Amino acid sequence: MKRIDFLGAPMDIASMSETVAFIKEHIENKVFLQHVVVNVAKIINMQHDEQLAQSVKECDLINIDGM
Repeated sequence: MKRIDFLGAPMDIASMSETVAFIKEHIENKVFLQHVVVNVAKIINMQHDEQLAQSVKECDLINIDGM
């Protein structure tokens, strides 16, 4: 999966099937996974809320809402 930066928010470029496969692999291997979905409101809030921004940046999988 390729991770990009958009307006200071990291995002993983992944199809639905790639996302599901990534999550399934973690479940099968009993490996913890932190997943978040980023939308416009979250991007704006991340610019003013360092705790939110750090929380998102530390996630293993960051999907784009609506993709």
